[in-house]
Amino acid sequence: KPQLLVPSNLLQLPFEGKMGAAFCAEPPPTEAEEDETAADDARMDILENGSPDDLELIAWATGNKDATEANFSKKEITDVGAKALAKLCPNLEALHLNISQVSDDGAFAVAASCPKLTKVWIGNTKVTSAGYLKLAALPLLTEIHVAKLAVTDDDVQAIGTACPGLVVFAAGGNKDISDTGVKALAAACPKLTKVYLDNTGVGDDGALALATAFPNLTEVHLKDTAVTDGAKKEMKAKCSGLTIVA
Repeated sequence: KPQLLVPSNLLQLPFEGKMGAAFCAEPPPTEAEEDETAADDARMDILENGSPDDLELIAWATGNKDATEANFSKKEITDVGAKALAKLCPNLEALHLNISQVSDDGAFAVAASCPKLTKVWIGNTKVTSAGYLKLAALPLLTEIHVAKLAVTDDDVQAIGTACPGLVVFAAGGNKDISDTGVKALAAACPKLTKVYLDNTGVGDDGALALATAFPNLTEVHLKDTAVTDGAKKEMKAKCSGLTIVA
């Protein structure tokens, strides 16, 4: 029979386990290599499911992994881009994704990977209550923008419950928000200073509830609402530093 000849230098290598450490041990990937792998995976996903704006986002995120703010509003960003951004930039504190194609999957990814977020803009997207409530529950969040997302009174109450430290609440363009939701928000979020309620169903009762609860209220947006001039005057009497945009 032919004999298997093994080079003598291999016979001297130490063996561990079945294969031997000398044959199978590989150094762990570096952080830079892991980031590049994540970026490559995201680019591949974009080729199948994303948009050119997603590619722009990933290129930016790859070179700015320590960024604390990202602004991709009014872009065709999809969940593919949002997921890549969340993975590549976990230190984000402010994120602008309003007027984009992001939905709940993207919101979930951001909520899971960016625990330092304090401000988030996701209005006029495909995000539903499931997505923005995940974001509202982030421990450091103080500002949330959910314009034109079919937000209801129940949703407003849920946001307030999830985020009692809320300072800025922006929900313009949600016709189903009424005095009931605004009163619930006032009761749940004692630190509110700015509230955007343009083109909602809020009336005098809700507006006055805000002014009564927050004498330090600085700004309220009430354009295209049923709030009367008399109620606005009373709000200013209660809040000396208040600006009403209507």
